[in-house]
Amino acid sequence: MSKAERRRRARLDQVVALLGRRPRTQAQLIALLAARGMVVTQATVSRDLRDVGAVKARVGGYQLPAPLPAAAAAGSVERRLLAAIARALRAEGERLGSRGPP
Repeated sequence: MSKAERRRRARLDQVVALLGRRPRTQAQLIALLAARGMVVTQATVSRDLRDVGAVKARVGGYQLPAPLPAAAAAGSVERRLLAAIARALRAEGERLGSRGPP
């Protein structure tokens, strides 16, 4: 693993740890990372949030989504159904649309 990849993984670990503090903005997360000696840009934080799967809640700031129930995590029918639904969804401006059979 390259030095850059080790640095990226360490930063992602810090991002996940800091999400427990529910930063409300990317600027707050940048400041929290800087306090831990990691100087990053807004673009880097944006990519990191996407890569760890973080979402911005209406109330409470950025957070990781709740884990799937054990049955869904084990590759059950529910998990496959949820995955199919997620693939069918697409953003349309501020609306969310889905594709279905004709």
